Amino acid sequence: MRHSVFLPGTLLVLACAPPAPPTEAGLREQAAPVSSICGGYEDILSLPDRPLTPCEVQTQAGPTRPFRNQWPSPYDGPCQYVDVQVVVDSLGRLEPGSPSVLRTNVPNVANIVVDEMSKAQYRPGRRDGAPVRQVRRFHFASPNAIGRCER
Repeated sequence: MRHSVFLPGTLLVLACAPPAPPTEAGLREQAAPVSSICGGYEDILSLPDRPLTPCEVQTQAGPTRPFRNQWPSPYDGPCQYVDVQVVVDSLGRLEPGSPSVLRTNVPNVANIVVDEMSKAQYRPGRRDGAPVRQVRRFHFASPNAIGRCER
């Protein structure tokens, strides 16, 4: 099942995971359409020795702490976004080439996001209780950008 995780005004994560309760950091999940092949990861599905996609794990790989907000508060500027992909190995380490920017309209903010994501600690995804190698995509957006960001 595909969900979106939203850190108010800063982070929207597209993933395919079961719903989770709100956390102290203010994360919440919202239902999204289901895709039979984990929509958005078609390029990964054809790779040999590929990492698992969010739809193939029971517990998502992710940072051990929420990422820092990259936009000032209050923010009332134009829509800005950064889409990033990471591959987290079964030990919770980023693989070479991770994180990588998929799309952005603010390269300077993208560089900051990549730097912060590179320094973060991660927990691996889990399938049938065992840690696994997983690909995951993150969408960072400026506050109040949801629904008005053209990508």
